[in-house]
Amino acid sequence: HICMLSCVRDGMRLLPHDWTVCQHHGGNMGPLILSSFAGSAQSLALAKHVNPWDAEAMSQCIRQCLDMSQSERRMRDQAAYNFVSTHTARLWGSNFLEDLGATQPSRVSNTPTPVVDTPLVAHDFHTVSQLQRILILRYEGALMQHQTIP
Repeated sequence: HICMLSCVRDGMRLLPHDWTVCQHHGGNMGPLILSSFAGSAQSLALAKHVNPWDAEAMSQCIRQCLDMSQSERRMRDQAAYNFVSTHTARLWGSNFLEDLGATQPSRVSNTPTPVVDTPLVAHDFHTVSQLQRILILRYEGALMQHQTIP
């Protein structure tokens, strides 16, 4: 058995963690192939990493995993399991709360993000020289509500 996560864009999918635990407890020790773009690729360092856009590299990686010795499978499985079983949601939450507690009150801001004066921005955009323009793009409404600029 092999688990291959070939995403080209990923946040932090937990499928590789689930695979690791299931394989470890089932005694299968199936190799894990992760896209180099997977969020868990940095955490699971001994998984095989591959660029999913490179079909030849993907094919070679699959072949290497199929031919992998039991001792190498065991070593990779143990390393992945050690990481997954110690870096839990409980540890993450504990570390987050510890970091939050260490935050200096003077660095915490309760000031709301100001609303952008859209007419002023549009006016300045049209009147300023092209060499002096800076264009700030929003990301899916994260900074302000979606608006149409005339």
